Amino acid sequence: MTPPAPSPAATPAPGPGPVPARPAGRYGPAPVPGRARRARVAVAAACAVAVAVVAWVVVGVLRDPVQWQDLGYDVVDAATVQVRFAVTMEPGARAVCQVRALNEAFTEVGFRTVEVSAVAERTQRVTVQVRTTALAVTGSLQGCRLADG
Repeated sequence: MTPPAPSPAATPAPGPGPVPARPAGRYGPAPVPGRARRARVAVAAACAVAVAVVAWVVVGVLRDPVQWQDLGYDVVDAATVQVRFAVTMEPGARAVCQVRALNEAFTEVGFRTVEVSAVAERTQRVTVQVRTTALAVTGSLQGCRLADG
């Protein structure tokens, strides 16, 4: 006795072939080509924006309590340079700033430490004169920090 021959409907098609059509209305609308990729790109972009916002908040929280900016200088004479700068800090805080004067060879020819007193405003402009040992060609703010105590 020989085994019965398999029916043509039960025999799988050899190799890749055409994909049968989905029954209409059974699985919802047909997928739109590229939708999954666009969704992945959108999620990646949202994650990048979230990371940027978190980084911005962390930098804002951890930034220096004293910020400063050079505003300019004037060479008054061979022994004096006047330096202007702005200091931003919490109202009521005091800062200590280092100001220097340089000659043509960028050698320091004058240095002064200045205490910026507490005021009610966040930003205050300061003008200070620095005595020099030789003719200065520039004056600048080296940096500021919160005053102790």
